Amino acid sequence: MIIKVIGKGAWGTSITQVLQDNGHNVVFLQRGFATVNDGDTVVLTLPTNAIRDALSSFSSVKRLQVVNCTKGIEITTAKLPYEIIKEILHPSTKYYSLLGPSFDSELQEKMPTLVNLGYTGSVTQAQKIKALFETDYLRIHMVHHIPSLELAGAMKNICAVACGISDGLRFGMNTRTKVIITAIEEYYLLCKALNYSIDERAIGGIIGDFMLTGNSETSRNFQFGKLIINNSAEQAIKKVNATVEGYASLQAISEIVSKANVTLPLV
Repeated sequence: MIIKVIGKGAWGTSITQVLQDNGHNVVFLQRGFATVNDGDTVVLTLPTNAIRDALSSFSSVKRLQVVNCTKGIEITTAKLPYEIIKEILHPSTKYYSLLGPSFDSELQEKMPTLVNLGYTGSVTQAQKIKALFETDYLRIHMVHHIPSLELAGAMKNICAVACGISDGLRFGMNTRTKVIITAIEEYYLLCKALNYSIDERAIGGIIGDFMLTGNSETSRNFQFGKLIINNSAEQAIKKVNATVEGYASLQAISEIVSKANVTLPLV
């Protein structure tokens, strides 16, 4: 089976290794070098704000299976990845989200990892998608809901920015833990306000994502938060020299929070 991956960064490389370990052929889809055909399986590993541009030319392609591995919120529309896909691709598209606490470098080293696979359609088809990715080192929990997973993926990056700020202000682990717990509480409040259900099997992956990213002092989001203590946001972005999804999500989430009519002090 040939699987097409869009996004050739560190995360795309890690996901490709997982697929190849399961015996699948992988093609990186780059503009002008490959295309998407009816019935293809496409994996997204590029920044959320690049999804619309990357996939807009495939709006007429039918029976696509799209597996999103990206965490964030589109700045211009305040939409999560599943909402972008629903808006730009053919109605027959089958969509899944593979998200959870997973660093690309550790996945490449085949360290035991747990993530969630969100789906909305047939459980039988979702099991086939799960089988593409699951290995002896990558465990996958199937979750019959996508919005709550993608919201967690965006908010855990915001949490990491806040943890970086805490560290930059020279607070210790007590304070960092308080920040992470507050971020999780605010996530649950926002899910409730948006009527997003949270499957019990998703909890480990969701809370794990907040814990992993919030405690990762080398993560881009954490480093960005630490840097903005003494730098402007623009200067901090330049110093990180990589996509900081938490910063992008912060610019978009205020619209979601406003529509939900809920107060989230940390956010």
